[in-house]
Amino acid sequence: MLDDKTEVLSQAEEDRLDKQEETELLRLPAGETEVLGAAKDEQTTLRPLERAYLLGIDGPQAGRKHNVRLDLTKVGRDEARNHIHLTGDRKASRRQATIVARGSYYAIVDKRSGNRTFVNRHRLSREEEFALNFGDEIEMGSSTFRLTISARFPSSPDI
Repeated sequence: MLDDKTEVLSQAEEDRLDKQEETELLRLPAGETEVLGAAKDEQTTLRPLERAYLLGIDGPQAGRKHNVRLDLTKVGRDEARNHIHLTGDRKASRRQATIVARGSYYAIVDKRSGNRTFVNRHRLSREEEFALNFGDEIEMGSSTFRLTISARFPSSPDI
């Protein structure tokens, strides 16, 4: 019985920490994140509030298309806590990463995942915020995704 109560308290504490992290991510000024290796033309750089998707290109998520929200998008194995679910992927963490809209671009933050998150084979440090560009490949768990703009796939339905 005590174990069940301890489980509930730790779940409540985890919920509180999730909400606190969300608030902190959304408050970070855009100037604190450097756009690494970004070309300044419209073909590679996302414009403000451009609708983006993660397109699965390898692994269990291959062929699936996931909407990236215009504020923040949580990615991980835990269906109750994430917008994009990596269900059944034993290499993915319950809280793998968060993608945050930063005005004219998106950034990704590794959420202290066990197997880490990679962008174009660059291994993100825990809690590192990394600016994303159109076409970037993001590895999370056993899956690889490509960041795409909705205009590139106008007739492709959300999955």
